[in-house]
Amino acid sequence: MTDMLIGVFGVAAFACAVLVVVLRQPMRAALALIAHMVFLAALFACLGVDVVALFQVLIYVGAVMLSMVYTIMLLDDQDT
Repeated sequence: MTDMLIGVFGVAAFACAVLVVVLRQPMRAALALIAHMVFLAALFACLGVDVVALFQVLIYVGAVMLSMVYTIMLLDDQDT
């Protein structure tokens, strides 16, 4: 069961990483990066490294990415 979850989370993380590169709208790319980091935290949790998963969510997703999303929303580029 754990091996299947690791495979599913790995494929989902890879798909979100591809979306970060492919998407042209910065807001959608930032949301895909948040999803990628959440799936990486889920992978860490499946591998038994719960502290790293917690720090991944709290520090990267909670602070850094939300600051980036706020900045993108604040700039509000009308061309995209």
